[in-house]
Amino acid sequence: MSTVEEFAKALVEGDHKKALEIVKTVLEESQFKDKWVELAWQGWLAGLEKLNQISLIVTLMNGISAEDARRYAKYLESLGQVFSANLPDRAGFAKGFLKSWVDLLNSYASLKDGKKS
Repeated sequence: MSTVEEFAKALVEGDHKKALEIVKTVLEESQFKDKWVELAWQGWLAGLEKLNQISLIVTLMNGISAEDARRYAKYLESLGQVFSANLPDRAGFAKGFLKSWVDLLNSYASLKDGKKS
């Protein structure tokens, strides 16, 4: 299971402590090759530490449907395509930051679907 999948599992289970532990470990131990991916992880940490109810990461931890997670993922994926096509200087943002979110949301949705079974 990848780190993103482990993180998604902690979010699906609503396990705030485990989610924080995973993010902190990734940030402390990982040598990120992409600053945008690192920024995504830093943002997830900030959201979980502040427990801001309007942040998407906290919304995931509090539980949303697999369908909603997929809808968010599709939106961010389309946003990434727009960035890549129209703002080539922001392609890294799309391929790093937004892709990190898409991967997390898709993992979350898959785990939510599996939990229904």
